[in-house]
Amino acid sequence: MELRCEKVQGVQIVHINGRIDGATAEKFGHDIDTVLGSSDQQFILDLTDLQYINSAGLRVLLAMAKSVKKRGGRCILCGLSEVVRNVIELAGFHRILKIAPTLDDALLQW
Repeated sequence: MELRCEKVQGVQIVHINGRIDGATAEKFGHDIDTVLGSSDQQFILDLTDLQYINSAGLRVLLAMAKSVKKRGGRCILCGLSEVVRNVIELAGFHRILKIAPTLDDALLQW
């Protein structure tokens, strides 16, 4: 699992590549906390290259979303593959987390 960050139109975009599972969730949580530690309040998580996520990864996403909301920010997920979308929907997280089909669609929401 790898993260790559960039800023576009004043929004912090975090591109996630690989898998988020029991073996990588702790590192993912630490890496996301580092990104959240910046002063940015607007985040897009680009999951286009995320191949898999399980409950451990979902817990990190939920904690991140709560942290961003608590600080008055917003977070949008985008680029979900069918596999990732299914996991998120089965967990009911699509009702909690804001989701856009593509990165361009997510950027339009600002």
